[in-house]
Amino acid sequence: MPTFLDSLKAASSSSEEARMLHSLLWPAWLRQEGRAKEAQMALDSLRPDDFGSDPFLAFHWHFGRSEVLRDREFFDEARAATAKALVIAEANGMERERVAAAILTAQVDLRDAQYGRALSEFHKGFVRANELSDARNACRALVGIGTVHFYQANSKEAMTYFQRALDLARAAGERRVAMNTIYNLAAATASVEGEQVAIAIYRTLLDTASSMDNEFRADVLINMADSYRQLDDPGPPLT
Repeated sequence: MPTFLDSLKAASSSSEEARMLHSLLWPAWLRQEGRAKEAQMALDSLRPDDFGSDPFLAFHWHFGRSEVLRDREFFDEARAATAKALVIAEANGMERERVAAAILTAQVDLRDAQYGRALSEFHKGFVRANELSDARNACRALVGIGTVHFYQANSKEAMTYFQRALDLARAAGERRVAMNTIYNLAAATASVEGEQVAIAIYRTLLDTASSMDNEFRADVLINMADSYRQLDDPGPPLT
C-alpha cells in the first residue's frame, strides 16, 4: 500500500482524481496500521463538498470515518457516519456499497456489545450479499455472525460460521478476508478443541500470509502467545 500511495501522491499535483483517492486511501492505511487517531484527523481535514458530485468518493469518506470512529469506540458518531454513507448509497443505486455499510453498522453494534441488534443486521447483510453474488460482504457477514456467537460463549456455533466464511472466501479468491476468517476460527477453535489446535492454525497463518499488515500480524502473535501461556509452554520464539 505505501508504494501505491506514494505513486498517487506524486500524481496528485496534476490529477484531482488522484489527489482525492490519496486523501481517502491514506487514512485507510493509517487505520490498518493501528493509527486510528491519525486516520481520523486526516479524514476530518476533508469535507463532503470536497468530493464534488462524485457519490463514490463521498460514500467512502463517510464509510472511512465510521470505521475509524468504531475503532476508537465512538459508537454513536460511527453510527451517524454510517447512516450518511447509507443515504448516499441508496440515492445512487450503489447496492454493494449499501450492503457494506449495513454490515459496518452491525460491526459497530457488535463492538458496542449490542449483540441482538448486530446479529439481526449481519443476517440481513448476508442474505442481500448473496443475492448480489457479493462474496466479500457475504464473508464479512458470516464472520460477524460467528463473532456474535463467540462473544456469547457459543464457540461451536461460531466455528460453523467461520468455516462457512473461510470456504466462501477461498472459493472467491478473497485472500484478505480468508486471513481474517482463519484468525477468528483459531480463536473459536481454542475454546472447543484446545490450544494446540489453535496454535497450529496461527502458525499456518503466519507462515502463509506474507501480505499481512503489522497490526494484524501483532494480533496473531499475541493470541498465539496467549495460547502457549494457557499450556504453560513458552513455545518457540515468535518473530
